[in-house]
Amino acid sequence: MAVALEPANVLLADTSRNTVMDLPMPVPTTNPQTYPDLVVSSVETAGNPCEDIRNELHDLSAGDFMNLQTYRSARAQLSQQLQACEKTAGTPSRCSAGKTNDFTVHVRNIGKYAMYSRADVSLNIDGVPSATTTVDPLAANGGETTATIGDIVLTNGTHTFTVTVDPRHDQESDFSNNTYSRDNLSCV
Repeated sequence: MAVALEPANVLLADTSRNTVMDLPMPVPTTNPQTYPDLVVSSVETAGNPCEDIRNELHDLSAGDFMNLQTYRSARAQLSQQLQACEKTAGTPSRCSAGKTNDFTVHVRNIGKYAMYSRADVSLNIDGVPSATTTVDPLAANGGETTATIGDIVLTNGTHTFTVTVDPRHDQESDFSNNTYSRDNLSCV
């Protein structure tokens, strides 16, 4: 905790000069710059082992490459990886209606300071709180961990979900980036 000195109504008598003067008193202040900055970097549902490749292919942009030929080559390579993954694992639904589903949550500390205590991770489905778990402390500058929220049973149809790290705002330098949402989780 940082301490700032501010004048206060504390009087000290200086008997050698017969004067009374105000002295600064330490006043505790919070300094958000000394806290970690936690974010949910991604969320996956169980039963979809090819999701990372699919997301990487979806997020691929020609602007990220030196030229169009390199972009096309990277896109073709990821497409081949996705086809091979789907051939091996099949193309499961992201969510199985009426059965238990697991949500794998990736949490990163993008702040300059380490996180020294556990943080809560909450899952809301269709606006309803569904489950909470915790993640262990994280190192500064990109420390990452994974938490699993399991045994979630959903009905057939499309659902929305929101995952929030540190929902009580216990220890953060920036609360605006703690939530990950999707509105197209299809359960069949």
